[in-house]
Amino acid sequence: MSTLVSGGRTLVSTTSNHISGDVHLGLSDKLKYLLGCVSNNYLGRIREPQRCIPSIHLELPPIGRVQNELCLTSSPSRFYSDVLWRSFPWEKVRDALGKVKILEIGCGSGSRFQLFSEVFKASLVRYIGIDICFHPEWSKLQQKDARVHFVQMRAEDVSREIFAFANLIVSQSVLEHVEGDLEFFISQRSAMLLGTKVIQIHVVPALISLFLYLWHGYRQYSTFSFGEIATNYPDARCALIRLGGVWSNLLHLLTITLPSLMHIPQLRHISKSLYLCLLHACYARERFLNSRVPSFYALVVETGFKRHILAC
Repeated sequence: MSTLVSGGRTLVSTTSNHISGDVHLGLSDKLKYLLGCVSNNYLGRIREPQRCIPSIHLELPPIGRVQNELCLTSSPSRFYSDVLWRSFPWEKVRDALGKVKILEIGCGSGSRFQLFSEVFKASLVRYIGIDICFHPEWSKLQQKDARVHFVQMRAEDVSREIFAFANLIVSQSVLEHVEGDLEFFISQRSAMLLGTKVIQIHVVPALISLFLYLWHGYRQYSTFSFGEIATNYPDARCALIRLGGVWSNLLHLLTITLPSLMHIPQLRHISKSLYLCLLHACYARERFLNSRVPSFYALVVETGFKRHILAC
């Protein structure tokens, strides 16, 4: 755990790196970023995590059932993440929560609302999306569906009222961009009423992503990071879903990372069919989600339940 002062406010983070990879960095700052992340990810984490987080053994569907619904030139980790959102056992979530009230952190244009509307149907009674940037699409969605509401704010600034309203909190590739990521979980936990049932699903980059995405966000996540997050939920069930593996990491490195560094066209842009063939091959090997070297993790937190919603 690390503390920092931002805008006169003390925030708590899972890492000590305070350089954002989302802005233009000079060579010295790039080196500081890489060294800082390596130090946080590997050198300072030899001891056991504060709390061990089990993995959920989830199997993604065969490629033929999902390829027509997704962008086939996405990076492997993005592709796997999109499949996870599409194939997550939402019926179990719906049965456990009843009326579903969603808070999406880093909602972007709000495009994921359509998915939630499809899987929850009438059980979805409210959706609040927050993002640090305003998106013009928000107005159209709010006018089209009375259940939808958007707020422009940082994740660290979410109010107790918004937290107390939500029973399903989700994010995709967002927490690594949140300066005080641990502050977010501390605030959420403090806003919960006793006995409230809440499910959280957060998809974040794993350690190997440092070498695939390089300067991106503030951090990558390890079992130690999740242990720090889980200490805020002593009575909750926390579990991990592992996305990707060695083959998809290698595909990303060779066809996306290295071409970007060399300023040459990426394979997915010059030969979509070949890239898609390689992506399919990686997915076929890794859709059982049990890799020891995942590209991304999905952290699932179940609070207020007497039994587990998702089996390990």
